[in-house]
Amino acid sequence: MKTITIDTLELRNFKGCPSLRLELGGRNCSIYGENAAGKTTIYDALTWLLFGKDSKGQTKFHIKPLDGAGEVLDHGAETSVEAILLVDGQPLTLRRTYFELWTQKRGRAGKSFDGNSSEFFVDGVPLKKNEYDRRIGELVEESTFRALTDVTWFCAGMDENSRRAALFDLIGGADEGDILNSDPQFAPLAASMAGRTVEDTRKALQAQRRSLNTKRNTIPARLDECKRTVTEYCDLDFASLRQQREELAGERDRRQRELDNLRSSDSAKLQESQLTAVQAQLDKLEAENDAHRAGQQDPDAVDRAKRELDRLERNTARLTQEQSYLESDITRMQEQVEQCRSAWKAAAAEQFTPGRCPTCGQAFPRERVEEARQKFQTEQAQRKALAISQANEHKQRLEETNRRLDSLREELRQAAGQKTDLMAQLTALEGQEVTNLPGYAAQKDKLTQQVAELQEQIRQVRQDSAGAISAARDRFLQASQTLRDMDGVLAGEQVLQNAQSRQQELTEAARKAAAELEDVDALLALCDQFTTAKAAYIDQRVNSLFRRVRWKLFDTQINGALVDCCRATVGGVPYSDLNSGEKVNAGLDVIDVLSRANGVRVPLFVDNAESVTHLLEVDTQVIRLVASKGDKTLREVLE
Repeated sequence: MKTITIDTLELRNFKGCPSLRLELGGRNCSIYGENAAGKTTIYDALTWLLFGKDSKGQTKFHIKPLDGAGEVLDHGAETSVEAILLVDGQPLTLRRTYFELWTQKRGRAGKSFDGNSSEFFVDGVPLKKNEYDRRIGELVEESTFRALTDVTWFCAGMDENSRRAALFDLIGGADEGDILNSDPQFAPLAASMAGRTVEDTRKALQAQRRSLNTKRNTIPARLDECKRTVTEYCDLDFASLRQQREELAGERDRRQRELDNLRSSDSAKLQESQLTAVQAQLDKLEAENDAHRAGQQDPDAVDRAKRELDRLERNTARLTQEQSYLESDITRMQEQVEQCRSAWKAAAAEQFTPGRCPTCGQAFPRERVEEARQKFQTEQAQRKALAISQANEHKQRLEETNRRLDSLREELRQAAGQKTDLMAQLTALEGQEVTNLPGYAAQKDKLTQQVAELQEQIRQVRQDSAGAISAARDRFLQASQTLRDMDGVLAGEQVLQNAQSRQQELTEAARKAAAELEDVDALLALCDQFTTAKAAYIDQRVNSLFRRVRWKLFDTQINGALVDCCRATVGGVPYSDLNSGEKVNAGLDVIDVLSRANGVRVPLFVDNAESVTHLLEVDTQVIRLVASKGDKTLREVLE
């Protein structure tokens, strides 16, 4: 058990206290003073020294002394808190300072405020803040210190969930296995858990119950549907209906044969076979005549002439396009030659002028004038020579282009002559007389006339038999429809069998769901009983640690369910309804238990201690802050 007590505590310029030194020597102490005399400031000083916060856990508070207007009393004063703590009897000196930074800026008359700074010391050795915080954390963790120094924090200041978790940490949680094994009635529940917690098992059972309920609630509607189906079909005589179906099938087959006989006895088939033969003779005549006409011509010669003529036309189009491009180039090059001539004339027309100085306006010296004249003449000669050179290049290209244009025109003239010859040749080839076979026209007219006559005969025959065939087809279709209707009625036999089978399945499913639901409800009841047993187990273990305080850890709802809570009571009275003295002693009881659990004892501050006639004894340094009339300055009394 680590024990931390205060040996000395010294404050300088901290909050409303200009200077204060307490010599406690690790002993209990009562500090007396009127209201606002600075009793709580001592507690704030210790928490600020350790954690940079006041006793309420706030980092933003007025650390420096203030004047009557609420302004900092002395900007140059340094705030400091120093304490010598006895850690298991060994002294540890801690010191923390806080001061303003002022610097003289260049070009300014006065100093400017640059913020606040702090310094940290352990046993006189200056440390950086992170190292200082680490050393304090090794001494005592901040949340633990808060819970062990403030008698109201754990019971009233901490949120319920954190308080409940801290209490459960004291007993190391609740072993569900021990609770389950403590009573044989929980054996079925333990067997169903499959490695889960009781709460997870409850959720799984509730989900299973919802599923079973849904199944059980939907079965009656499906059973009613099956019953209606059975009622609808159970009065039908399916044996008699199957016999009627055989008779209807025989009637349909007779109507089918009647229709087939009418179609097969169609007298138009003879004319159709004759029409096919005559049409074949006509097709053969046309093929023989086409072959005769083709033999009178040379198709290859005509084809070659056409291909050659097509090639000449494409070549002529290409040459014509190239001629257009060359003529455009000639025009452009003639313009370029003319531009070169204009450039030469412009250069030749330029005259040298000596000019004057742009600064003073006087004429340039003779040597500079002569130098400028030579430069002008050289540049003029260069421009004229460049114009002549470019003109000669353009003329040379112009002559080459003209020669190419002349050659192109000759090619076009020759192509035109070849085209004229080919067109005459093609006209002669295509103008050859082609004759038909001898007697071709008369034979064709005769066969065509026979085809027309046979087609008319077929039309007349079919028109006469169409009515009989249509009537036979209607009788066949009616018999077929009657048979299909009967098949639809007979299908109800299978529907009836399926409905009866499904009715048995649903009845069995309803029975099984009811049995499973009963088992699940029994297990859920065991879960509720376990929750009650667990609550009693936890209540007993937690409350056995405390002398005065009893913790209400579960609330019972109207439906009997337990919900988590964490509220302190003393003698059955809720903590919030206790008087000040009882609240203080309840806090001392809690702190004593937490100190043992955390293995550390720290100085304990009891504010408003005047309201407590008898403090509960705890094995730690207790500093009572007592409001007393007449003590305008703080007065400490060691015990």
